[in-house]
Amino acid sequence: KNTYMRLGGTLNMAGPLMRYMYSVIPHAGSYVFTHTGIKGVSHMACGTQHGAIVVGSRLYPFGTSQFGKLGLGVVNSNEVHLEVSEINIGRPRYRFLISSPSVPGLDDVTGVACGFKHTLAISGGQLYVFGEGNSGQLGLGDIKTTNLPVLVPGLNNVTMIACSYRHSMVISNGRLYVFG
Repeated sequence: KNTYMRLGGTLNMAGPLMRYMYSVIPHAGSYVFTHTGIKGVSHMACGTQHGAIVVGSRLYPFGTSQFGKLGLGVVNSNEVHLEVSEINIGRPRYRFLISSPSVPGLDDVTGVACGFKHTLAISGGQLYVFGEGNSGQLGLGDIKTTNLPVLVPGLNNVTMIACSYRHSMVISNGRLYVFG
């Protein structure tokens, strides 16, 4: 079931587009859906009502934007899906171009984790967080919610991240940090 756009597409998809919906590869500044499986996705994560993929070092979130967990600057419950256009490039081949927004300010993403209402991302070896922080799960020393990526100070050389309901785990300089 694709409620809250958790699967990235629209609720009313049918026909040939559905077969190709979740395959994506870089193509001339956009990303192309193919029927051969997902290519070019280096990282992916699923939360309760949202998810994210990393393609070409950019982070593309989808699902409900409630609590700012998509990092796109909004905190309402709008649903964000991967915008797709179908282009016939000769029978029987089609291309599907993504025109969805990527998370601003993160240009070198090498990891992503999605929790219940928050998201973690590794960019440039540093930890960035966004979404609900009411249990301290963002690691910022407070319980505020943020709708754009915020750098967590003091954590460098971040290599692994994980999060769940209202807690997060990070490995930085070979040491484990847990918050929430």
